[in-house]
Amino acid sequence: MDSQRSGLGVKRTSYREVVRELGDTLDMNWAYAVEFIEVDPKQLGTDTFDDGATNQEREQLLAEFSVDKDHLRALHGNAVLSRYPIRTARLVPFSVGYDWFQESKIRPLEKGKRKAAVLIGEDLLREGQRSTLYVDLDVPEAPSQRVTIASTHLANRAKPKIRRAQMEELLKETHGMSNLVIIAGDLNTTGSDSTPTSIENMLYQRYGSADFWSTKGVQWATGVGLIYTGAKAARSLSGIQYRIDPTSANIPGASPNLERGLFSTLEKFRFADGKALDFRGIPERTSNERKGTLADSNERGSNGFVPTFVAELIWGKVRVAKFKLDWIFVKSNLANSRDEKGSYVFAPHFARTLSELNNCLPEPISDHSPMTVDLPFSEPRHMTARKR
Repeated sequence: MDSQRSGLGVKRTSYREVVRELGDTLDMNWAYAVEFIEVDPKQLGTDTFDDGATNQEREQLLAEFSVDKDHLRALHGNAVLSRYPIRTARLVPFSVGYDWFQESKIRPLEKGKRKAAVLIGEDLLREGQRSTLYVDLDVPEAPSQRVTIASTHLANRAKPKIRRAQMEELLKETHGMSNLVIIAGDLNTTGSDSTPTSIENMLYQRYGSADFWSTKGVQWATGVGLIYTGAKAARSLSGIQYRIDPTSANIPGASPNLERGLFSTLEKFRFADGKALDFRGIPERTSNERKGTLADSNERGSNGFVPTFVAELIWGKVRVAKFKLDWIFVKSNLANSRDEKGSYVFAPHFARTLSELNNCLPEPISDHSPMTVDLPFSEPRHMTARKR
């Protein structure tokens, strides 16, 4: 089973139908749902870059963001692939998110998005509205013969409290499910305010999405000395010490963690049948023998979790790193989210973040590294840590 975020008819995937090709190649069933149409003028090839760029910069940007309008569809959505039969599939948009049409101060970026929306005839309440694709699978080996996949895409350019509110909507949607549930996808946890009006997004406002540049694996310098280094080059960030553990305590002033609320909500949540999401971290059930909260379902590194997204920002002489984490949460047959003596049937094991695989080509395969977990259909015996 595979949950993913996917584009359809977009330049970064050479306008291919990626989900269909994966399904055909792997002989898997699949469901795909469009959550929004990309209306950023840069991604649509309608931006003229007349916002202060030099002629040389403008020519480079025009060439970089040119599109094949005969093949451009600009569809962005969520997908699930599975070797098991798909019983039902439905898309549920979040009611909360960053509202592009209610800003008190309309920035040039916002004006461009609205103009592009008019050009393609797309009437959106919110550009980039996030959603969850719910897919029910017939799985004979599973304890309840059914597994529900919630393939979700939480807000990227938003405050952590928005992602928490979106997760609360997702949990409300799944509350009555008595079968096994997997919550996975692009969760974009960062712990910071990433709204488009924040100072951090000066780069975004001028040159488009920083995520776009990370997938290109290039460096870009602006007139104010800001350099963005893509994910592949950022593998050399050994000199930057980082700790990315949004499950840790939030201590304002000393050790702030604005993402903590999302994980507190998840751990305290109980489904209607009293079952919980698995928060255990048993070293014998991890890929690298590290223990700690969620270590069984997300790979832990030396100072936190292994990031799914890594990039470098240089502002003047200050060198910092930008990280994101995605997650796989599993509801199995556990009443206490940290009960080490509880059942391990369909519980997450041997989680890995495949950053090396993602960066094995000249350009990263994706802006987020893929993740894997094992979910056994019977009680595991004689557990030993899996070696890489």
